[in-house]
Amino acid sequence: MNGMERNLSEHFRRMSNHYLPHSPLYSRLAKNVADDPELIAIAADAKSSPVSNLFFAAAHSLLLEGKPHSLADFYPSVSNAPPDKGNPFPHFRDFCLEHEERIQTLISTRRVQTNEVKRYACLLPAFGMASRMSGKPLALVEVGASAGLNLLFDRYRYEYGDGNILGNEDSPVEIHCETRGEKVPPFPENMPKASSRIGLDLEPLDVRNPDDARWLEELIWPEEYARRAPMLRRAIEVARKNPPKILRGDALESLPKVLSTIPENAAPCVFHTFTVNQFSEEMRERLTRILVDSSRNRPVYRVSIEWIESESPLLRLAVFDGGNEEEKSSRRATITEGGLNGASPATDFLYSKRTSSKPSVSTKARIASSAFVSACARMSLSSAAASISDTASRRASSATSSLTPKTKMPRSRS
Repeated sequence: MNGMERNLSEHFRRMSNHYLPHSPLYSRLAKNVADDPELIAIAADAKSSPVSNLFFAAAHSLLLEGKPHSLADFYPSVSNAPPDKGNPFPHFRDFCLEHEERIQTLISTRRVQTNEVKRYACLLPAFGMASRMSGKPLALVEVGASAGLNLLFDRYRYEYGDGNILGNEDSPVEIHCETRGEKVPPFPENMPKASSRIGLDLEPLDVRNPDDARWLEELIWPEEYARRAPMLRRAIEVARKNPPKILRGDALESLPKVLSTIPENAAPCVFHTFTVNQFSEEMRERLTRILVDSSRNRPVYRVSIEWIESESPLLRLAVFDGGNEEEKSSRRATITEGGLNGASPATDFLYSKRTSSKPSVSTKARIASSAFVSACARMSLSSAAASISDTASRRASSATSSLTPKTKMPRSRS
């Protein structure tokens, strides 16, 4: 192996731990791929990260397509029989070598673009708060939109237990979650209104394109396919009736112009979920500076779920106003596999002032309570688990995102 391939091998080894417990199959495969020079050489053709997710999705794609092979017996998404309890790796290796050319094509032309609508069970209270704070309909801008399914949040039905139903009651997409604890999340009395919705993505997927729609399914991990694929298909059907506008290109290049065109009677609301973990530190700071600059004449809202430096994903609502940023987030308000939890009535917040000309300056401020974090963080969202499983792999791979080769490397066959 050359140097890049050795780093890629370490990536697969690291990812093996992060696939557990959601995908024991991918965990076992990743551990073995890490020690196989031929498969590492094939995976080196991947154009985006996480490389392991992309590589496994390519094989999953061919199996779902109907390629006959004994490997299918290990995939609950493909075989109707209980998964084979034996060692899947010899079958996986044989399958990849047999279909090397097709796998190469997929991983060199596709990206990891998971589109999980269940994330909105977490995001909806934050959007409701942004809407109440602004007193205006939201002009939604999603960074890393994929197929744009999350831009259509108001076309879904939400059930939070105790008869609390929000959204479109007739929607075929039903998102269920439960709340726990004494605090009540700040659910909006009425669904926030969206005056416009624009997605930004390097290579957006088109829900009207059958190949793109299938790729979204193929990205789902095999053990979760039966649970997540049906809802994904329903969300795609909703989107096909009125697809959101998604701009192709670098989001950091497009965002300033998009924000400048939002009319004064709407509140700019930029959101992203499990996206900026794949950004460099410089790109993250650049994104923040764009929002700071855009807030000189009016507030700009930022809603995000990311998993970068914390033990669990963090839900954040930040308000940029006049070149300053007030971040409504807590290190205790985290998303675990069960959902959002962990905030206490008295919560430490990070208050940071950012300007376009100076680096960020942060100070801790003690806040007695927060309608957003202290309450919303008590949500126990079974629906959030789908987001967490494949997001763990993105976080694990962020340190190795530079492994994607810019040029095709010579194959090592030994």
